[in-house]
Amino acid sequence: MAQADSGRVVVVRGSDALSCYNSYKSSPPVHAQPITGYSDQADHDGYASVNVLKGDSYLRVAVSPPGDRPSRSDEKKLATAIAAKL
Repeated sequence: MAQADSGRVVVVRGSDALSCYNSYKSSPPVHAQPITGYSDQADHDGYASVNVLKGDSYLRVAVSPPGDRPSRSDEKKLATAIAAKL
């Protein structure tokens, strides 16, 4: 039987959004690379998640296929769908 991908979504809204975004982005060993198309600020952390700051909302998305590296394309698809609703 095939195993499903595992995923993690974090949404922070309000006054803590910016500090959560900056805190995660600056924590080692994150090597944030800017990406476009998500609004105010967005990056891929170099390995496991897409991070988006949109207005007063922070979104982090990670998708991991079983036994494989995280899927950046799946993370971007999910982040796009969620960010549109923020």
